[in-house]
Amino acid sequence: MTPLSVQPSKLSPEERRVLMKYFDNNGDGKLSGPELMELMRQAKEEMSTSASKLPENVTKIIKKFDLNGNGVVEENESQALGHELELGETNARYAAYTAAFARGFRYLAFTSDFGEALRPVIASRLVTASYAVSIGYCFADVGWEAYKHHQRGYMTEPTHHKPFSQPMSMTQLVVERSTFQALASVAVPFAIIHTTVDATKHLIKAAGASKGALGRWGPSIAGLAIIPALPMCLDEVVEGGVESMFERYGPWAASKHMDQQHVKAE
Repeated sequence: MTPLSVQPSKLSPEERRVLMKYFDNNGDGKLSGPELMELMRQAKEEMSTSASKLPENVTKIIKKFDLNGNGVVEENESQALGHELELGETNARYAAYTAAFARGFRYLAFTSDFGEALRPVIASRLVTASYAVSIGYCFADVGWEAYKHHQRGYMTEPTHHKPFSQPMSMTQLVVERSTFQALASVAVPFAIIHTTVDATKHLIKAAGASKGALGRWGPSIAGLAIIPALPMCLDEVVEGGVESMFERYGPWAASKHMDQQHVKAE
């Protein structure tokens, strides 16, 4: 597993221009499939031989993508290099807008927590409806991630925990993503909100204020106050835990281990 401290190198606009100038043979301002494959081929060759065939400034840029420091630009590292070249400034801005929208949309998953926090003061059918919205979001998210996975050719999307793209079956992605959503969007937030509301209720009762407005709304307010922090506090931790768990103990962990042993044997 790649160390969490290792982050993918990002190309500056100047570095992107240098590589485009050297590999964009037809001068159309982008890399076609053959041009990108040639770049990846030369990147791997450059790091695996002592005799440099590329200009020094190009070699220096390529070496940034030797992220594990083994002196070789491996397949997933060369793919990261190709990905950076394909990501132009327009696409980068679009990705930022999309990420911002996704972060806002993420709060739909916590609709059930609003229902749970307000359980003492609203009808039970509204609480049930809030859980239906959250579960619907989870299904939609898994479906969307599966679609993107198919579009990427069954390669993983680089994350903080796994900065390189790696091959992954659709089954593995769906199981891992479903587990993440079940924990990060439903089970863990439910436990936190329910415990907070219940504990606040007991504290207010112990203070002798359970019959006033504080007794009625206090527990719900305490539960609602926690919700904005849930994505920031839970998502990364749960995602890393799920990935680590399936990497070590998932049904495909054994085959991955056998593949690694086979590579070492060769």
